[in-house]
Amino acid sequence: MSGKFKMIKPAEKPEWWIWKGTKVVKFSCHPDVVDTFIESHMDMYSEQGYEILDCSIEKGSMFASVKLLIRPKRDMKEAKYELIPKAEAQDIKYFMLETLPESIQFFDGQLEGAEQFLSLSLFSVGLKRFTALLPREARETLIRLLEEVDDFNG
Repeated sequence: MSGKFKMIKPAEKPEWWIWKGTKVVKFSCHPDVVDTFIESHMDMYSEQGYEILDCSIEKGSMFASVKLLIRPKRDMKEAKYELIPKAEAQDIKYFMLETLPESIQFFDGQLEGAEQFLSLSLFSVGLKRFTALLPREARETLIRLLEEVDDFNG
């Protein structure tokens, strides 16, 4: 069996492994401690704000190769509040950070997670300061867009 791997636990949901916003993490360990290592990784990733969606395990001649599919947690706190920017800056509470992705990821020409960071930034900076930071052309565009939304909403 040298150099060959034998699948001992295939991915349960192969279609999940191509979702945007997921990551595949890999590690190797002795086959006798695979479950212990997976539990340890589950705890570690949970503390970092991730959940494990699926795993795949292959057994080699001496070690097992484990792949874990993870994504940022979808916390229920996310639905309990909405970040509504006001004219003046507002304080950020720690629980607000817990629902943010750990980082902004670049997928298919898009920045995944950027909108959440932008919402938090506007909440924290305040709309007055934000508009003061914009160049004149951007402020004029923003005014025009806001007027279009008002016209559309009647």
